Amino acid sequence: MWYAATENQEKIFVHRMQQIKTLNAEAFKWLNDLLLEKWTMYLDNGHRWGSLTTNVSESYNGVLKKARGLPVTAMIRMTVKALTDRFVEQSTLANALLEQNRSWPLSMEKRFNENWRKAQAHARMMNYITTSVVFEILTFAHNGKEGNAHKTFADAKKCSCGKWVNYHNLALMQSNFVVFVVSSQRLM
Repeated sequence: MWYAATENQEKIFVHRMQQIKTLNAEAFKWLNDLLLEKWTMYLDNGHRWGSLTTNVSESYNGVLKKARGLPVTAMIRMTVKALTDRFVEQSTLANALLEQNRSWPLSMEKRFNENWRKAQAHARMMNYITTSVVFEILTFAHNGKEGNAHKTFADAKKCSCGKWVNYHNLALMQSNFVVFVVSSQRLM
């Protein structure tokens, strides 16, 4: 179910749901009775920025766990101190990266480079409408499957893979199709 919930593309989501149906028809029916917008990333339309609700709330719980049982003023002071310490830590990191002429932290740079490597495997890119920057990226066939076509709308910041909508500007870190268009058209 996790793989189905976190999938961005309809085609792969449907495939994951068919796997669930094969394993447990009752679970498949139960999932389909729920509003798909409430539990799937592929119909999320970017509302959660690529995070599932439980993950975000668990993060907040982790930050505030030490403050439980304290008086309200102590909780507020502790929260402000934790946020201030985090801000100082991240500001120091950002300044160090800027001094090294780096745009992203190392983990983001690694993810971008991995997507760049994947993007090089795409067969070709076709530009349909030059005024609105609409592209179709064709992937090579592999593992006995046909290659896929993904449409990317650079001006609207949308891609048929769904990651540009779900991750907003972080799509550069998530989608090799976005990396392919942005880098080949020098939009970055």
